[in-house]
Amino acid sequence: MVKQFILLSILVCVVSACASSLDASYLPGFWKTVEWKVVSSGQVIDNQMDFLFTTNDRYAVDYGSQREKGSFYLAGEYLHTKEDGALEKSVRVTKLTMDSMIFEMNRAGSIEVVTLIKVPQD
Repeated sequence: MVKQFILLSILVCVVSACASSLDASYLPGFWKTVEWKVVSSGQVIDNQMDFLFTTNDRYAVDYGSQREKGSFYLAGEYLHTKEDGALEKSVRVTKLTMDSMIFEMNRAGSIEVVTLIKVPQD
């Protein structure tokens, strides 16, 4: 009985850890990058990375000179994106509200923080 209780407790913890602590209902819409910087140096990256998330778990991102689209999901504190025909990537979301999002990503071994705001669509 004790073993069953321990196994059940572990299972509950594992399932809880996989469930997202972020509210996915905040994601659908257009998100504009307002700040992107390298944590270690404070260097501001002056590039575009604007997202569109849809209610059917699809996303598109506009880098200015390049575009990407695919599917997404939230798990724990991570936003996972899988570009159509490519590998899955993930970023750690440190803040997600109705109108702002901040995430950390590891790009070429360097941690970068991206701040976005939700832009109302007409």
